[in-house]
Amino acid sequence: MTVTVGNAIAYITINQLGYEANIHYRELTRFQYDAAISPSGTYAGGFIYSVDEMSNGFFQPVIIETATDNWHYLDTYSQSLYDLTTTSAITDDGKLFINNNNGGGNVIFSVSEEPIVPDASAAGFTALPAITATAADCTTWVGYAQGNDGMYYPLVWRNGVAEKLPWPEKNFRDEAFLNGIIARGISADGSVIYGSTWDNYDFGMVYWKDGVVKYVGEDVHEVTPITVETIVGPVETHMANGMTATAELYKVSPNGEWIAGTYRTEAATGDGGAPVTSGYTAAFYNTVEEKTYLIEGFATAIGVTNDGIGFVSTTNMALTTCNVYDIKNGIDLGNINDWVLQNYGYVLPQLTYAQFASADGHVLFGRINFGGDQWRSWFLYSNEE
Repeated sequence: MTVTVGNAIAYITINQLGYEANIHYRELTRFQYDAAISPSGTYAGGFIYSVDEMSNGFFQPVIIETATDNWHYLDTYSQSLYDLTTTSAITDDGKLFINNNNGGGNVIFSVSEEPIVPDASAAGFTALPAITATAADCTTWVGYAQGNDGMYYPLVWRNGVAEKLPWPEKNFRDEAFLNGIIARGISADGSVIYGSTWDNYDFGMVYWKDGVVKYVGEDVHEVTPITVETIVGPVETHMANGMTATAELYKVSPNGEWIAGTYRTEAATGDGGAPVTSGYTAAFYNTVEEKTYLIEGFATAIGVTNDGIGFVSTTNMALTTCNVYDIKNGIDLGNINDWVLQNYGYVLPQLTYAQFASADGHVLFGRINFGGDQWRSWFLYSNEE
């Protein structure tokens, strides 16, 4: 709640207790855009944006210990120094990665160290890279950088040293790459990295496991050649059905066994035009079985636990629903609100969805709508076994 008197603004936080006082839920609505959660759920983090009487912008990173609800408010930085945009990741030892529009790349903030800017020079990149996710060991990061050729390259950092990840031979449409691949997330145990192709609107999901790159959902990935009429004459291209994802950061289970995504299908227009999307279905890929599970009646899979419990929505973009699904047994466990009440004894607000559950189940993380098109992050911590 915000109370305003003249030019003074005060924030009042109203906290709901669970059945026991060892559960707490926090809406991070004061943060600019979304927050991030660490791989084991130990920390959450984001930043607050403010403007002074001269319309100068300032950013204050905040790091939260989820178990103790201890909030660390770091130094405030002027927008002329760091023009922070979105929070991308936070490690289990409290290093917070925030994207920087002033020079590109990320800035890493922490309680005990000065801000630092990571680089990818060891992998041959002069442009500053973007780190998108980290593993629980705190020293393995993933992300991407743009090369001098204009292509985007997926990267992994080990102890601060960047290296390129391999590519598939062809892109999602079985054609030559146009723009490259972006690494988006990594399992907490570091065993699986996932990303997406960045060619036009393909967004085909890829994953890296045991040093090998494959398309997520290879068993349902189908490519069909078609001819498209253009102003310069007919062009041979392909329709592609398969698992896709855009910029989502919490699509893999902590143990790397499951990857959540959207099974997108395409159809020909019939008039020689480019193929059009014909359907979206929630999908989960098991990296051990190398098998895709399609969840009919839902449009996208948001996140997934080690136990194969998935979060799904009936909408593909601008998510407004969230159900919980037992993937292997094919059982809809109901909406997220009922599931959290049953399993955590807590009443979540409406228009809420979950993205992430820690391996031990103590931390849930997601997004909530708090008016119009405004969405912000939340987390719930419980020390119940």
